Amino acid sequence: MLAAAGIAIETALAATMSSHALWTGGAASLLAAGFLVWFWITVAVVGSAAATAWRHFAANGARPARWLGGLAVVSVLSCAGLIYIVSWGAYLQTARFANWESVRFTFANFDMLSDYLRAADGEQFIWAAVAIANFALAIPLVGRWLATDGSSQPIGARRVVGWFVLVLGLCLLKNHIGGDISIHRRITRLDRLTNSLNPAVTLIATGWEAATTKPVEPCLDPAELIPLQAARDWPGAIPVANGAEQPSIIIVAIESLRHDMIGFRHQGREVLPNINALAHDGLQLTRAYAQCTHSDYADVCLASSLYPLRTARHHYYRADDPWPKTLLHDLLHEQGYATAIISSQNEAWGGMDAFLRTPGLDWFYDPRSNAAASITSDRDPGFARELRAGTLLAGKFPDRHTTDVALDWIEQQTRAERPFCLALNFQSSHFPYLTPDDAPRPFQPCELPSDVKFSSYPVERVPVVRNAYYNALHEADRQIGRLVNRLRELGRLENTILVVTGENGEAFHENGTIGHACNPTEPVIHVAAVIHAPGRVAPGTDDYPFEHVDLAPTLLSLIGLPRHPNFQGIDVFSPERPPADERLLFIHVHSPIAMADAVLLGGRWKYVVTHEQPQGALFDVGHDPGELYDQSGSEPALREKLAATLEQWRARQLAYYHYPQFYRRYFPPAPPRYDRSQLSGQEPPPPLRQTHSAFATPANHAPAAQTRVPAVPRTAANNRQR
Repeated sequence: MLAAAGIAIETALAATMSSHALWTGGAASLLAAGFLVWFWITVAVVGSAAATAWRHFAANGARPARWLGGLAVVSVLSCAGLIYIVSWGAYLQTARFANWESVRFTFANFDMLSDYLRAADGEQFIWAAVAIANFALAIPLVGRWLATDGSSQPIGARRVVGWFVLVLGLCLLKNHIGGDISIHRRITRLDRLTNSLNPAVTLIATGWEAATTKPVEPCLDPAELIPLQAARDWPGAIPVANGAEQPSIIIVAIESLRHDMIGFRHQGREVLPNINALAHDGLQLTRAYAQCTHSDYADVCLASSLYPLRTARHHYYRADDPWPKTLLHDLLHEQGYATAIISSQNEAWGGMDAFLRTPGLDWFYDPRSNAAASITSDRDPGFARELRAGTLLAGKFPDRHTTDVALDWIEQQTRAERPFCLALNFQSSHFPYLTPDDAPRPFQPCELPSDVKFSSYPVERVPVVRNAYYNALHEADRQIGRLVNRLRELGRLENTILVVTGENGEAFHENGTIGHACNPTEPVIHVAAVIHAPGRVAPGTDDYPFEHVDLAPTLLSLIGLPRHPNFQGIDVFSPERPPADERLLFIHVHSPIAMADAVLLGGRWKYVVTHEQPQGALFDVGHDPGELYDQSGSEPALREKLAATLEQWRARQLAYYHYPQFYRRYFPPAPPRYDRSQLSGQEPPPPLRQTHSAFATPANHAPAAQTRVPAVPRTAANNRQR
């Protein structure tokens, strides 16, 4: 009866939450159902045996021992029951059961939290106390009911065998899930089983992890955080002059677009003629950095202004993630904007679609959500593996198709006379640099040999790989040209803020790296960034350090709206921005081939901690973009300061996303800031445009035939044109 009641109650609770492990699908659902049966049968049998043993002890033991023992048993069971019930309550609100650290924190700060709960919601606190008292009083009654004469009979051999068969089946299912060839599906299902199956499972799994790994400390001071209620004061209207139209916004993220591709010529022609024209007429941010070297962490920063570091393990986004997020399209939708994401990329990679799909998004278009033909290649092993496993149901769109869809949508908004916010993602330049057969390939030779793989190829293959990369970028640039021409024909170009940036970079044997998704070396995180906004941003170049989390607040400022409290980036045009030599940028990488964190100071000093070198290294990337010489010995004070700053940033990020008492009441913490006094005696960072080669190291210089477009005189653009 007890087992049946437990199974029925938990199944009913799980039925109210689509995120429960029971509804994960496949072997995970079978394991969850089997575990539910096994768990409550085990609880019932153990409880019955324990109650019988206690009855015998109570009948023969001394009265003081009975009273003390009974009090101890009731206290322990009451505490366990309280944790179990509260954990279910947390799950019904956050889709995750209480983990070990949250329980430890609650008991360590019980007095403070109880005072807070009494002050915040005294009525619920009283009801909770009454429920706990009733639970404690019910324990002796349930125990006496369990300790019947029948319960003392030995358990039959068939039941014991059945119990062990059930355990064996659960173990086989667990091994089957752990051996899934799809990394994405395997990690997602194991995460569901750990955090969304049962309170006891979550406590045991996270307790084991806490015992074997560095614990997450609750290092945040609530007084330094912004309460969630502050969003109510965020203004609700864009100031526009009488008769003026609200400006539209287009963000184009191009896969693997390095910063040194702007103005770059190869074999006598420009690789990016259309983007170069935008850079000439707009603002080029020469020190722009991606937040990560791989797409699933890098892409979402553009719309969310949130750093990608959330958990110590790789995080795959879920629609029911409990943490607050306020995406750019959500805010602009409130202002009457039409909003859309149109992507060549399969946004299911890493669960990005679960993160990006919000009520403020009018239209979401990517290869998985539409039936149009997509392209794939076995040369991209991670993506190909997920396709074979059935996790990803489509490859990538040719950028030409994505542009066609985007132009149709823009024309619809033009006819409706509605401003819009459009996010585009181009993927031609993702390895192996696939383009349609009829697309121009001006840079030759470009046919990739069979020994060229995503993460490895001989250094002598660099010229041909670069040519294939340049051709792919040239195709993406061609689509930018189509977009600009159509905006001009529709009369919308002058009132559109158009941003083109690289979602990450790409390495070609420089800095000891190849491709991307690797450690945060300069070729992989230093990206192109151009803002074309006639009448709002003066043409020129700006060397102020910029990171992708800055994009959303900067765009809001360009249309007259303040930074949202849920943003971790800054408005880089604000007069209150930190001085350039004090600006800190933060990078986090967690892929199958690299785990690293980095902090960049003033666009010059970069401190990097990797899985291979946890003690960290300091590079002067302003003078040493190849990151050949560790400056830790010559700049020990700076190294120590940046190491402490990076550790502080990491600890604050992990604490916020780990503890519900933070993320359920406050917005994410602001990143650390640098103190100017720490820079005394150091020369200012040199302009990065003084470095001419495409991150070529002494062992691998760029081909001699490659040159730069002659510099065009421009006006300084450290401030917006008003």
